Amino acid sequence: RGKQSRWPKNMRAFVGCFSQPDMVWRSLLLGVCSTALCLQLPFMLTFLVLDFFCQSARLATVLAGVIAPMRSVLMTSIGATIVTFAYASVGFHWFRDDFNDYCNKNVITCTQNIIYQSTRNGIVGLSSMMDTVMPDDRDFNVRMAYDISFFVITGIMLLNTVVALIVDSFSTQRRAAEDREINKESQTFISCLDRKVIEAVAQAVGISDGFNYHEEHKQPKWDYMSFVFYLHEKDPQDFTGPESAIKHCIERKDIKWMPLGRSKLLEED
Repeated sequence: RGKQSRWPKNMRAFVGCFSQPDMVWRSLLLGVCSTALCLQLPFMLTFLVLDFFCQSARLATVLAGVIAPMRSVLMTSIGATIVTFAYASVGFHWFRDDFNDYCNKNVITCTQNIIYQSTRNGIVGLSSMMDTVMPDDRDFNVRMAYDISFFVITGIMLLNTVVALIVDSFSTQRRAAEDREINKESQTFISCLDRKVIEAVAQAVGISDGFNYHEEHKQPKWDYMSFVFYLHEKDPQDFTGPESAIKHCIERKDIKWMPLGRSKLLEED
C-alpha cells in the first residue's frame, strides 16, 4: 500500500518536472535534433543556436524584454491591421488604378498587399505600390493626403508605439533588477529586517559582521529551502502538526509561517 500511495505522488512530480519551461525547451531541442537526424534535414540543427538565450543570462534578459510586452504589441498590430484595412477600402474604391495589380481583386487582397509591400521595402508607405503623382495632376491633393496620412499613422505612430513598448519593458526590467539588488543588500532575505538594525544589535553583542553572520548562521535561506523540499518529499501521513500546517501554507502560497520581521538575534538581545 505504501508503494501505491507513492505512485501518484511520483507521477505528479514527474509531470511537474516536465512542465517546467526549461524542461519543455530542452525537450523541444531534443525533438529538433531527432527530426534532423532521422529525416536527414541538417538545416534544422541551426535551431540549436537558439539555446544561447538560455545559456546566457544577458541574452535571456533581452529575450524577456521583448516577450514581456507581447500582448500590448499584439493589440497594436491588430490596430495597425484595422487601420490598413480602412485605407485599403478607400484605395480599392478611389485609387484602384493607381495601385495597378495590387488592388484589382478585392479589399482583402488589397489589404494583404499593403501590409506586405509596405513593410518589405523598409519604409512603411504606399510609394512602392502606387503610381507617382505630380502637382499638376487632378487628384494630387487627395493622393498627398492619403499617402502622407497612411505613413504618419502606420509608419510613425503605430511602429513607434511598438518600439516604445519594448523600450519600456527593458526599463522596467532594469528597475526591477536594481530594486532586487538594493533589497538584497539592505534587508535580510528571510525576515525582511533592515540591515542597519541587524548590524547595530550584532555590534552590541560583539559580532563585527552582523549582517552576514545573521544570513549565514541565524537565518540561512538554504535551510528554509531544504525544509520546503523535505515537506514535498515526506509522506503527508507522517507529518507532525507544525509540518502539516506549514505544508498547507506553502500550498496556498501563504508565507505567514516564515519569521517575517523577527529574528532570534534581536529577541535574544
